[in-house]
Amino acid sequence: MCSISQSVSEQIFDHPVVICGSYRGQERAAETVWFGSSPEDVPALPLAALDSSVFAACTGPDDGLADASLAIYDRKPSLAGNGLQSTKVPGSIATDAEFWRQTSRKAFGSATSLYDTSPVTKRVSGDPIADCFGLVARGNSAVLAVADGVNWGEKSRLAARAAVRAGLMHANSYAALPDALPDTRKSLSVLLESFTAAHSAILRAQGGLTTLCIAAALPLARPPQFAVCCVNLGDTFAYVWSKSRGLRELTVGSHDV
Repeated sequence: MCSISQSVSEQIFDHPVVICGSYRGQERAAETVWFGSSPEDVPALPLAALDSSVFAACTGPDDGLADASLAIYDRKPSLAGNGLQSTKVPGSIATDAEFWRQTSRKAFGSATSLYDTSPVTKRVSGDPIADCFGLVARGNSAVLAVADGVNWGEKSRLAARAAVRAGLMHANSYAALPDALPDTRKSLSVLLESFTAAHSAILRAQGGLTTLCIAAALPLARPPQFAVCCVNLGDTFAYVWSKSRGLRELTVGSHDV
């Protein structure tokens, strides 16, 4: 399911959250959510140039994407055929732990298990946790991904990690270039390609099953507006939270599929 959320700076609007039905999705005060089954179903909102500098990157739970063994399943994303002249792929996702320790109060993540702990072994039921998340935040954009491995165990965790890693690598290769994403429709196309990369990575790793949700927060051509482009598969959803307008779901359209 493809989704776009358009919102403006909280300093400008401070209305209560009001939801009303619309042919193009869900509309709220100072915010609109469009969704559809393909990028062509949503508007092509012009985007501003992207800042390539990374100021935060984190992953989890445990080693997450910093697991060095994941590198053998990598296949570098190709920008050929996308109108880009560069033969290099900037912004590659590193496996070393230092890359994923670029913490910031503006962009961070955390994970924990809600399963019970055995009073005998002191181990959490369902270990290893089969979920995975990763995010890379740049000067004016961010790419985030989360996967929920089906059930638990090594195969499910491998599928989740391989999917998030491959998906982030592909999306990040575009986010690292200033003009590779001209509008939101192109951004959604790239996120869909990220799912293809994730699927291929799972097959190469011979992993199990997993859900996947990848989102990109991008600056619109009219500051201070931003858009969040999101594609999800399964019951892993994306939300936006703010002090003034509370919690809003971006993936509302996926519930009707």
